[in-house]
Amino acid sequence: MKFLILISLIILSQPSWAIESVNQQINSSLSLLSPNGESMQLERHNYIRLDGDPVKNLSTWYQNVQVVDDDGQAVSDEKYKVSQKYLFKSISDEIETSLPLIDTKKGLQFRSPEGTRYVVLGKEKGRKEHYLVVMVNAEGEVISKKGEPLTQIDGNSIYKIEAGTYEEAALKSKLGTLVSLQFDFPNWYRPPSGKCISTQADNNSERPKSRTGRKPAGVVNTDPSKSPYKKLMDIRNSIKGKKSCQNEMRKKSEELLQNTEWAGLNIEQRASKISNLSKDVVTEIKKDKVKASGNFSRDLFNPNVIHPLITPALLSCISYQETRGLLNPINMNYTYCNNTKGMVSTAHGLHHVVRKTLTWLKTHVEGDQIPLTSKYSSPFSDLSPRELHEASSSSAEVQLEIMLRVMNFNIKHIDWKNKGKLKGNALLKKAIVAYDQDSQSQYISNVLDRCLPCMNSIKSSNEAPGCYEKLK
Repeated sequence: MKFLILISLIILSQPSWAIESVNQQINSSLSLLSPNGESMQLERHNYIRLDGDPVKNLSTWYQNVQVVDDDGQAVSDEKYKVSQKYLFKSISDEIETSLPLIDTKKGLQFRSPEGTRYVVLGKEKGRKEHYLVVMVNAEGEVISKKGEPLTQIDGNSIYKIEAGTYEEAALKSKLGTLVSLQFDFPNWYRPPSGKCISTQADNNSERPKSRTGRKPAGVVNTDPSKSPYKKLMDIRNSIKGKKSCQNEMRKKSEELLQNTEWAGLNIEQRASKISNLSKDVVTEIKKDKVKASGNFSRDLFNPNVIHPLITPALLSCISYQETRGLLNPINMNYTYCNNTKGMVSTAHGLHHVVRKTLTWLKTHVEGDQIPLTSKYSSPFSDLSPRELHEASSSSAEVQLEIMLRVMNFNIKHIDWKNKGKLKGNALLKKAIVAYDQDSQSQYISNVLDRCLPCMNSIKSSNEAPGCYEKLK
């Protein structure tokens, strides 16, 4: 699901509902029109929420939206108009199963056709929580029960569905598609109103056993308030929106790097270091590895069942792709420079994992999916997910460990959804795209086609720079 429930209420009329706004992630770029007539291009993977009266606006060409960050906070006070058709095309959920909908005009329940697309307008509060939805086609046009585009759209085009039912159906559908774990996955996978799929499949899901007492790997800064992430955020207000921001950000990141063991390393040496650290992290994590039971449902939520496709080469290549040109574990996402209150994306470091993903996996209903048990991460074990996200900027090893856990979770779920039928590169291709959907063809080409074969063929990390240089 890609909905973050907010406190604010919108009162709808004709008919009248009190609904909660939901944050939604756009899957394609959108042109937004500000009140002063200026146009702004919002790139895909950003978040918006419907503003004003979305039901009333169904009869117009537009919807009002506000841009929010991945924590649901408004990035500015600006409200924008956006083409309803293109917006609905961008935020619609295609659900492969038939759903029980309630006709809000007649109050009668009916079942929608399989493969219907839906747009959620909001969440209705009552004895049971319901989503208010419209059905749309692939072009974003609101359609009737028969699938015909409607020329006159009003409140009668809105249907209700129990929130838990919708969330579970969306989960099942999205597990079969190439979704971005970095953006969508944390929001739609957890079904807060419905039963967790894994408990329906197998109630004996093994929980990870925590390990204590492993000797930490040297002295490390675990204080979020003193982390490189926090230091960069503290100077953000003075440089955001400037043309020179990107250059200044890189300069500040390099300055902070000089206070670490990365000081003085050139790009080739950084590539070798990332390769060495990836080997160390994988070796360390596999100390806790347990054998797969052969039961996908049972092993699905046990982070100590490590998929065989998880290798040091994979971690290295993803790091190279995410930070290419810099290979700086302190570097932050490009939205750092957006002239907004907050960053649209909180991705940073070698892993570029956003805070929402980390929080969701750390607090997963089936147990912690990122256990901090290694000698690298154990000093961070008392931190909250938000604190861990910031403090991890102090440790490249912890960043790689988080990447490993996210990729492992992702590969196992894609493998489970496909009933183990995908093997080798076919499975890895889906998992790599699922890790980050931005520039998919380039991501696949660089990581899967160029970097991995090279990294798997070298004899030592001293040869890793040659593999990094293959990226384009």
